[in-house]
Amino acid sequence: MLEEMSSLKAVVEGYDGLVREEEDLRALVELAEEEEDLSLRPEVEEGVTRLRKKVDRWEEESLLSG
Repeated sequence: MLEEMSSLKAVVEGYDGLVREEEDLRALVELAEEEEDLSLRPEVEEGVTRLRKKVDRWEEESLLSG
């Protein structure tokens, strides 16, 4: 029972981290749009790519742990 709880906690914490990262990216996009700052585009694109990889990894780990 404790092992299962620990596993579920890790899944939830991983999800929470992904949500925070997505929120940070959204804020960066909003800032870039407000300032009409195209120089932030590479940073946003890299962030999206990194987040997609993390989401894929989180999904795999979640499926394996459950």
